[in-house]
Amino acid sequence: MNSSISRGRLSRVGLALVVAMLASTSAGVPGVAGGASGAGAAAAIRPEALPFGFSDQVVASVPNPTAVTALDNGTVAVLEKAGRVRILRNGVLLSTPALTLSLPACTSNERGLLGIASGPDLLTTGFVYLFYTRPAPTDPAQCVNRVSRFTMANDIIDPGSELVLLDNLSSAGANHNGGDLEIGKDGMLYVSVGDAGTDPRGNSGGSGSNDAARDMSLLNGKILRVDPATGGPAPGNPYPSGPSCRVLGVSAAPSAVCAEIYASGLRNPWRFAFDPNAMGEAEDVEHEQRGRISAPGHLAITLHAGGPIDEPLQRAEN
Repeated sequence: MNSSISRGRLSRVGLALVVAMLASTSAGVPGVAGGASGAGAAAAIRPEALPFGFSDQVVASVPNPTAVTALDNGTVAVLEKAGRVRILRNGVLLSTPALTLSLPACTSNERGLLGIASGPDLLTTGFVYLFYTRPAPTDPAQCVNRVSRFTMANDIIDPGSELVLLDNLSSAGANHNGGDLEIGKDGMLYVSVGDAGTDPRGNSGGSGSNDAARDMSLLNGKILRVDPATGGPAPGNPYPSGPSCRVLGVSAAPSAVCAEIYASGLRNPWRFAFDPNAMGEAEDVEHEQRGRISAPGHLAITLHAGGPIDEPLQRAEN
């Protein structure tokens, strides 16, 4: 399946709207083919669905896109689920991929190359951040999620520059991986991680029985806030006395409270964005669950089926 990338009178806000539209109209994972929740091929963006004052013009077509993200060097990155990073420069899709990751057996369902971000230092450092699913080191038949920093120059990402920041994030059920990345105004890297679809520890269950989002010894079902240079816990996180779990996966002690956690209690925070007037917003596009995170801690989802987001997520005691 190929999906069209469109341009028009797009500001950064407008680009975010296009991302949401691509996410809601493609098969499987929102914005991707092959997932469990979608049906049929991606539909074209209808002119009447665009915000007032926006126009729609096809500029490129790529297979199974998972993200369309404006980078801080003026280009636009388009991720392909199978592992390729494509670059749009001046409205033209470059023929050579910026990066091709080999993700054998880890692109089914909602897995694959899922998120990308850059910071305001991109022009000087070349740093970009990727969230992707890879074979588990202890069992190549299984898959885990990883967040890494790479260096990009001249629209090419050097695969040898990879610095692993977070690793062994469970993808036990193949769905609910999360996968979004953002550099906050504080310079820290925020990462959304889903609850893995089924309990990574195997002591609760799947779907509504899965307690991973409440299990503070796991990074699943959370928004993480980490140092973009190391992947370690960012200063000011709510659980500073806990251990770093950035690469531990299910090997962290069950009694641990991981210091990377910024917010917990999230089912599948597929995409989120920062509100300029508040702290942030976590959104599960697949189920139209939207809520505003105004402070760190444990959250209980408040369901919003469309419409404006004007209520905070309900806060619960840990």
